[in-house]
This record gives sequence, C-alpha cells and structure tokens, in this order.
Amino acid sequence: MYVVPVDDRHLENNNFNITTLNFTWETVSYFKNKLEIQLYFECPTCISPELEQDRIVVDLRNATSTGFFFSPENEFKGLHKKF
Repeated sequence: MYVVPVDDRHLENNNFNITTLNFTWETVSYFKNKLEIQLYFECPTCISPELEQDRIVVDLRNATSTGFFFSPENEFKGLHKKF
C-alpha cells in the first residue's frame, strides 16, 4: 500500500521529501468480503494538498496466498485454498 502523488508533483520539486507521504495502517474489521482499514498519515496535510487528489494504491494480489488476511469465520485459518 502506498501513495502516488497526482501528476508526478513530487518530481517537479527538487526539495520534495517523499517520506511526508508515509503512513501506517491497521485493519479495523474484516468479515466476508469487506475489509475496513484505518490509515495514519505521517503528514496528513501533505496528502492531496492540491485540488486534484493523490491516489492510494492497494495491491492484494499476493495477500491471501501468503495467509496475510484471516477471517474469524474460518477460525483464523488463511483464506487461501491450501489452508
């Protein structure tokens, strides 16, 4: 999971500190097909400071195959078929 600045605004400014886009996150709830997460930004005012919004990219392609997400319905067994 990461932030992509709109229109490559981070490349236009030589003094841009990419770490201002850092954030941590935690799962608030995960049930069936709904995942709710909470993001905690290092610098909240640095995210989407312009009219156009930055993008947050979430890549879950390998998350279930590694057993990263679990469901209480499955007694905390991984969601991948092999679990």
